[in-house]
Amino acid sequence: MGIAWLGQSLYISTVSGSNLPQKMGDLMGFGSDIVLLAVTAGLGFFLGAFSALTGSLFRRLLKRKPDNIYKGY
Repeated sequence: MGIAWLGQSLYISTVSGSNLPQKMGDLMGFGSDIVLLAVTAGLGFFLGAFSALTGSLFRRLLKRKPDNIYKGY
């Protein structure tokens, strides 16, 4: 997910040719648009990781455990 966010932000900034990413980076205190893109990609990576973890834990919570399996004792 982070690669998708990075790719989309790079695509938009290069195709539009706008200086908005530079201005937003300065406004947020990053100083550069490259740092803003890196923060955006990092946020995408964290959101993707936590989404996968949440989905995995939710599936494990709802998964039925079979009652009729011989356990050997």
